[in-house]
Amino acid sequence: MLRIKLSLLAALASGLSGCVTGPEGLLRSHAYEGPPKSRDNVAAVFVAHSGLQTYFTLICEVDGKSYRRMGFMTSCPSVAYLLPGKHQLSLETRFGNLIGNHSYEVTVDQGRVYQIVTTLKEPRVVNFDTRAMPQGYVLTYRDIGPFFFQGNLRADAPVPIEGN
Repeated sequence: MLRIKLSLLAALASGLSGCVTGPEGLLRSHAYEGPPKSRDNVAAVFVAHSGLQTYFTLICEVDGKSYRRMGFMTSCPSVAYLLPGKHQLSLETRFGNLIGNHSYEVTVDQGRVYQIVTTLKEPRVVNFDTRAMPQGYVLTYRDIGPFFFQGNLRADAPVPIEGN
């Protein structure tokens, strides 16, 4: 019995340390057709996960196209790179064992970074707001997961636009 508990604890610690020590599991999507574009030509839209809250939000669809796939602890991206203009996002909010899907419209400009801020009003009522970051802002791992990447040497490194 003790051996099983220790094995489960080791597996849990291993999974959490992966989140703390490396951003490799962070899902991000290019939500447009064609090859990846430079930061100056797209907008970055992200959701933050503090780790201290009991809920979190993910970006699962953009303009009707699903970006679900398997990642470490999530199945939808935390970052979506969008072309300038108006977009319809499908956001998934998880609160304990409750999962809610929400439609949210956002208008973005090229070269800008936007945070979708989630506020839990009641266990089943969620509000969203879009916060435009200052011109020239560079998205870092600390922005997305301040708790998870705390103490990580790469916490203040820019989130790569290329990749998954």
